[in-house]
Formats: sequence, structure tokens, C-alpha cells
Amino acid sequence: TYRDNIQKRLDKLAGGQMDSERRRRDLASRLYELFKDSVDVYRDQLRHRVEADASRYFQQLTTEQDYAGLRINDNYGLTIVHRDGTDIPIRSAGAEHVVALSLVAALQNNAQLRGPIVIDSPFGRLDGGHRSRIVEVLPDMADQVVLLVYEEELPPARAREALKGRLRAEWALERQSARHTQLVKR
Repeated sequence: TYRDNIQKRLDKLAGGQMDSERRRRDLASRLYELFKDSVDVYRDQLRHRVEADASRYFQQLTTEQDYAGLRINDNYGLTIVHRDGTDIPIRSAGAEHVVALSLVAALQNNAQLRGPIVIDSPFGRLDGGHRSRIVEVLPDMADQVVLLVYEEELPPARAREALKGRLRAEWALERQSARHTQLVKR
């Protein structure tokens, strides 16, 4: 065929280099596939670990006994799973908040480099039962957790009692004027 004739001419012009180039191309192609497959396997393993950890944290944080855990959906979001195995299609703002905290904890637990977790207003949409559970579990989420809270969300005395010896420092913002607020250690 015409194609075979052209290939023979090219092989003749290239001498022995064409076979060498083909082997290099094939090796590069196989290496690419190996790395691609490795990434797929790693992503799937990580997805399962994050899902399991998020479910574990969710069960520790929620006060709803009918929830069995969380499942990572096709869009990489988290779906609440009822104890009968069905999805919870609509969730409250408080449940959304607990799901988000569970994901933060799971991602922290599976990160290659771990740092502090910093959370602004972690209790704003939650009832007292959820607040208590979260305060209990927060120290297990990371070596260092920084909470930015209003005293109404978590009164200092309640935080000190709940966290006991795990509270390392406490800071407050003190208004000095309309243009200046100072951070002071308590």
C-alpha cells in the first residue's frame, strides 16, 4: 500500500534511528499511562479515606441519630446519608454547617502537610447540642484550632470549662476608637 511504501522510505532514510525512536515513543506512552493510572488509584483511595473520615466526624458532631454518615457525590460534594441508606435531599443551614466542619476535619486528617484549622463563627447557625459536640471534637480535628467567635456564640467561661486543659490561649478584640481595635491576651 501507499502508506507502507512511505514508511519503508522513511525507515531507509532514518537508518536504525527510526526503531530507536519508536521504542522511546512507546516507552514514553507506557510511562504516561502508568502515571495516569497511578493518579486515578491515588485519587480513589484518597476519596474513600476523606469520605470515611468525614462520616466519622459528622457522626461525632451531629445530634441527629437518624443520620448514618456522609457520602461523596459525583460532584465531589458531601451528601448526608440516612440510617436506612437513602440520601437526605434537603438539609438545614445547621446541618450544612456540620457537614462543612466534617469536611474540614477530614481534609486536615488526610493532608500531606497539616497546619492549624482557623474557623470564623463556627457556631452561628447551631443549637446548643451541636455547639457542645463541636467544642468537644474540635481539639481532635487538628493539633491547633483557632476559633474566631463572638462571646454570645461561645462564652469564655463555657469554652474554658468544655476545653479544660486543651485551651492554650485566649485573645479578645478591644475597641479603642472608631479607627482602632486592639488584640489583647486574656
